[in-house]
Amino acid sequence: VLNSLLCLFLFVLSVTITARFTGSAFPSNDMRFFDRKLAQLQEADPPYDVIFTGSSRVYRHIRPALFDSVAAAHGISTHSYNFGYTGTTPLETPHQLRQILEHDRGGHVKWVFVSLEGLETQLEKMNLRSDRMARYHDVHTFARHARLLFANENLTMRERLESLADRVPPLFIHYTGYGRGGTWFRERVDGRSYGIAETWYRHEDGFLSLDSAVVYAEGVARDRLERRRDKLARLLDQNGPPATPDRDLAYQQPVLEDLVADISAVVRAHGAEAVFFARTMDADAAHDLESARDDGFITHFISLDDADRYPELHDMRYQFDEGHFGAEGAAYFTRYLAEGFLPIAKAGGAAP
Repeated sequence: VLNSLLCLFLFVLSVTITARFTGSAFPSNDMRFFDRKLAQLQEADPPYDVIFTGSSRVYRHIRPALFDSVAAAHGISTHSYNFGYTGTTPLETPHQLRQILEHDRGGHVKWVFVSLEGLETQLEKMNLRSDRMARYHDVHTFARHARLLFANENLTMRERLESLADRVPPLFIHYTGYGRGGTWFRERVDGRSYGIAETWYRHEDGFLSLDSAVVYAEGVARDRLERRRDKLARLLDQNGPPATPDRDLAYQQPVLEDLVADISAVVRAHGAEAVFFARTMDADAAHDLESARDDGFITHFISLDDADRYPELHDMRYQFDEGHFGAEGAAYFTRYLAEGFLPIAKAGGAAP
């Protein structure tokens, strides 16, 4: 019996080790676009020294060339790159930053701009099954999600347990590699692309506005973008979208501050400084990050939530859809963000 159990154990162990290393070797279709950005970071000459990280609300809003020109006009030399990636969540950000900074082997990056847009506990089933989620969903991510669930008094115990159960498969795949490569194999067999197809050649230092994207996109991708734009136009005709109800997100603060501390440690270990910032459309995030700064977790923070100081960022006519600016709004956003960075850069990274 003992010999049988030992043989079974060795078999499972060998299969797991094989799956782990083989699975990690497969290209991730979910991350193909991000991998291109990593390659561009490595190949850049001159190298980039400022990067912006976050979701599509970073990817579509921050134009590095404009940021650099505003900084240069005030005597500050920067060469920046937009690492924004559609669908990025705060819980994924530490993993992304580790990947980015590992590819900056020369240690050129000195400033890392970080956008954290709110800690959501519900994800679409498609995202839960994605290879992308499995690659970052380690035990720390699982624990943070559990803390959020059990701190949210609006959820029933059944909802909490079901949500946790949904995250067991990506956690298992993360550590074993089982199940990776299926999408890659399907592409080889039927010749179709299952990843996000981006008009990469149109990008400018990782940035592409939604106005440009809708011009160059084709097929289903273009139809979706046009529907999003048309929906906003209808809402504007109806005097804007309905008001968003206030939400009490105080329960998220301990996890947010834990994330901020983790991100700051990753950035500082690379010899760089983290600059956290909040968009005008993220009022909840702006408030939460301000609280984290007041509690001593954040050294550098830029909020663009003041409608009097940044009127264009609060004018829906500059938006492409309900959650993103168009090209003109992105230009205003970039300029204001660069201006907010000036006193931080001139202080040499010292706390204000």
